[in-house]
Amino acid sequence: MNRRVVVKALFHNNVNRLGLYFPPDQELMALVKTFPDARWSQTNRCWHIEHSSEVLENLLTVFKGIAFIDYRGLSFSPEVRAKKSKPVMALSEEAVPKLEQFTKYMRSKRFAESTIKTYAGSMRVFLNFYCDKAIAEIDNQDIVRFNNEYVLAKRLSSSFQNQIVNAIKKFFLIVENRRMDIEAIHRPRKERKLPSVISKEEVKAILEAPRNIKHKVMLSLIYACGLRRSELINLKPLDIDSKRKLLIIRQSKGNKD
Repeated sequence: MNRRVVVKALFHNNVNRLGLYFPPDQELMALVKTFPDARWSQTNRCWHIEHSSEVLENLLTVFKGIAFIDYRGLSFSPEVRAKKSKPVMALSEEAVPKLEQFTKYMRSKRFAESTIKTYAGSMRVFLNFYCDKAIAEIDNQDIVRFNNEYVLAKRLSSSFQNQIVNAIKKFFLIVENRRMDIEAIHRPRKERKLPSVISKEEVKAILEAPRNIKHKVMLSLIYACGLRRSELINLKPLDIDSKRKLLIIRQSKGNKD
């Protein structure tokens, strides 16, 4: 587990917060966004969430097995004022076993642990939002309201909105045995952006920059074969078929060779 999230006390906009510092990482960022009031601070160059012992405990649970949470430096600096944290909205008694059932189902279907964490975290946020409503009474209009009053109000990304909708769809099908009318749920329009294209000369300069032959081979393989980082790291000499000029990628995304 090479990924590391450093947690520090942060005094932001006159409120005590927990600052989360880590290199750019889409999976870690998605997990941070499952916390109800997660925000990005451009000034401090970090994500920040509510400062409370309950949230810190939840942070350790959410990132377990995915990233090491380094909270050794978690202490208030002199300028930080003591302020009572708001209570964390808890799941209803009905939601706890159903969320556990949903997690067990995904695990039995051998979903990737990152997917399980993402879907379970998304459903935790959604069920927290409707903690005072019976799950059987939640309908499409409630999901539309959640999108407007939570996702859009907090200016969360369109990918997070899609992630929430996908989790809700699967949760209600598996746990409640009923299909939500996905067509009636507001999904964000897919962004269409032009890719950043670099010249052949720039590519050559990047590939030739490392002096270490191992690093040069790693960069070349990623570029030539379009590999993910994990696919590159898990490669073995037996995966290279020199005679047929093939590179075998084993158990990639979706547990596929």
